This record gives sequence, C-alpha cells and structure tokens, in this order.
Amino acid sequence: MAKGAVQQLRDRGIKVGLFRPITLWPFPIDALTPLLQRVSGLIVAEAGAGQLEDEVRLAASHAGIQPMPPIHRLRHYGGVLPQQQEIVDTVTAVAGE
Repeated sequence: MAKGAVQQLRDRGIKVGLFRPITLWPFPIDALTPLLQRVSGLIVAEAGAGQLEDEVRLAASHAGIQPMPPIHRLRHYGGVLPQQQEIVDTVTAVAGE
C-alpha cells in the first residue's frame, strides 16, 4: 500500500519517500537519521495502536536528534491495513497540497 502511495504521489510531483524498517527492536535509527535532515515531516502508517510511532520517537530521543520533524499518524486497529488512498490523502493533507 505504501509503495503504491509513494508512486502515486511522486507521479503528482510531490516529493515523498518510504522508510520501511525490517526490525523494530532495536529500531534502526542510524539508517533513518540521515534522512531526517531532508524531510519536513513523517507520516507513520501502521496497523496497530502506535507502537511503531513510539519506537521512532524513543529512538530519535535517545539518539539526540534535534529538531525532530513533526510526526503525523495514520493508524488502524484490529489488523486492518491503511489503504493506499488513505496514505495519499494523509500526505496531501499534511503537505497542504
């Protein structure tokens, strides 16, 4: 879903990327840190109660990342995955497109 959303947004000329960690513990903050310098915000799309968002915030805090770009969330519960159009809509709303 996220890859399709990224492609759809790029086709519309919106600069977006995708960071998909393979493991959450320990969170791969070293791989994310260089990307944070180039973004104006993050959208965490997850099928859960916010565990991924919590790990991102905690890892960034422990790594001393300042300033941390704003984090926006797209969550679904009960194993329901965020759909491609929901991700596109969230990005465009946050980006003001």
